[in-house]
Amino acid sequence: GCIGGFMLPWVEKLGYKVPLWDFRVEGVTSISADCHKYGYAPKGASVIAWRNPDDRLHQFHAFAGWPGGYYASPSLLGTRAGGAIAAAWASLNAMGENGYLDQAKKAMQVSEDLKAAITATPELQIVGNPCMTIVCFKSIKPKSVNAFALGDAMQKKGWKMSRQQNPDSLHVTLMPVHYPARKKLVSDLKEAVEIVKKQPSLNREGTAAMYGMLAQIPSNTKLADFLKILFSRMFMKNGN
Repeated sequence: GCIGGFMLPWVEKLGYKVPLWDFRVEGVTSISADCHKYGYAPKGASVIAWRNPDDRLHQFHAFAGWPGGYYASPSLLGTRAGGAIAAAWASLNAMGENGYLDQAKKAMQVSEDLKAAITATPELQIVGNPCMTIVCFKSIKPKSVNAFALGDAMQKKGWKMSRQQNPDSLHVTLMPVHYPARKKLVSDLKEAVEIVKKQPSLNREGTAAMYGMLAQIPSNTKLADFLKILFSRMFMKNGN
């Protein structure tokens, strides 16, 4: 629900088939929904809904032995800024149900167009069965079209797609802002596939080369250690 909490209800209302995921499913006791994603609010505020008020009691933190008096907080966090909460409240009220439905309709149209384009491309295949606006796809002919080389080609055209592994794939979160450019997204993808097919050397460049190298490391533990060292060096000044 974190990313889909402010999208899936509207997608279902628009008539799309959405698997049950909320309190209609037995066993779901809580739902978290981040306001800064498809709630279109600034980061720093989220919503958690509980099926049972008794379960909600475990969320609260209370301490009656503090010398400063009785202390209670709705979460483990103590003092925190209220600006993000106020901004989220304002966003929710400004958007309203009709606003969210309209934005969901636009984002879903982009998603449907992209999925259709991927399905129509012999070298590509959608991973899973996305019912929302997050699409992941892979190459089923990696020797001809390397997924990461395709991601690099799309990035040169202005489209930032996340690289995924197990399997090697590209992941994209579609937003209403993409709606006016949805046809260009589709045409750019088709062009990028052809570029990668015609230039096999792209498999040895950019992120395609980096991910290919890292995939040769046999131990995930060693790879994680390498990434920590790499991250640590980003905080160094003059290499120290």
